[in-house]
Amino acid sequence: MSVISSAHFSLIRARKELQKSFREEDWDALRDWDRKLGDCLSHALDDPQRDTSALVNEMESVLKLYAEIVAQLPEQASAEAKILRAVPRPKRVQVDDA
Repeated sequence: MSVISSAHFSLIRARKELQKSFREEDWDALRDWDRKLGDCLSHALDDPQRDTSALVNEMESVLKLYAEIVAQLPEQASAEAKILRAVPRPKRVQVDDA
């Protein structure tokens, strides 16, 4: 059993939270975890005690997750666009300068 650094552990946690947010369609949390995951990745890459092989494996998991997110986004965006098109646009009101 290999020991992973705390930076690597934080990266794994961030990926899992990003995945959870995606599965639950919690887009605000996904946005936050996306940013946090980027920070964690930077720290893990800069960690002098990193296990490069384990880090590469984790990066592959991160890439697979982003590929899954990107593959589903056009479908999600398309569905939202249809909903928005169905909503009537409000009439513009002129404000009189009295």
